[in-house]
Amino acid sequence: MIHQKRNAETALVPEKPEHTSLRVMKLSDKAIIPKKGSRFAAGHDIYALTNGLVPPKGQTMVETGIAIGLPKGTY
Repeated sequence: MIHQKRNAETALVPEKPEHTSLRVMKLSDKAIIPKKGSRFAAGHDIYALTNGLVPPKGQTMVETGIAIGLPKGTY
């Protein structure tokens, strides 16, 4: 939760940033835990257990071997 206080201009400003963590459970010995590619990354990289192709502008189901618990309010 971000704690907020009002400054002299009565605008809300955060006191300290929220720190969230990603909960991950390995369901396979071959699974790789998601990682950030750099400290500037907006999200985590996830890894497939098998090779495959995702068609252009398409989608597919990919086995990752992990279960993820997302923080409240994410989608």
